[in-house]
Amino acid sequence: MYKFLFFCIYDNEKASISGDDYRHAIKVLRKKEGDQILCTNGNGIRMEATISKIEKNIALLEPLNTQKFPKREKRLHLAIAPTKNMSRIEFMLEKCIEIGLDEISFIKTKRTERPKLKLDRLQKIAISALKQSFQFRLPTINDLVPLESFIEQNHDGKKIIAHQKESAVHL
Repeated sequence: MYKFLFFCIYDNEKASISGDDYRHAIKVLRKKEGDQILCTNGNGIRMEATISKIEKNIALLEPLNTQKFPKREKRLHLAIAPTKNMSRIEFMLEKCIEIGLDEISFIKTKRTERPKLKLDRLQKIAISALKQSFQFRLPTINDLVPLESFIEQNHDGKKIIAHQKESAVHL
């Protein structure tokens, strides 16, 4: 039984971990060559691997057992206007990943208080939540776009929009 899930780069034959995952595995957990770890690439791959070589900032992996998790038929896509308090957006992102959301889009409305988002920070938080919840699919995180252009995009499936107007059509 594995206690930790690592985020790796995987291209059908070669796999490696680097960055924070490298530091956590090699420096903190003191993994050595020959030790086994569990990792994912965020695209539905669950891979048990052996650490084959440890270099300065990268650990090369030898895949042992690879399992592919296909995409679901029904996709969950959340569109939300970011709040002024960024910690609420980060918390929402973590919880959405834990329940298995497929895509998150940020929309800019006329009352949106945050004009820009740090997508690289949100991506790091998403990867962290993915590893913590042992999910194997990283959702797509879309940048901030105006509401009108988001609605014009061709999204498959049903659209449910929550808003406060009294004249709304009730479901």
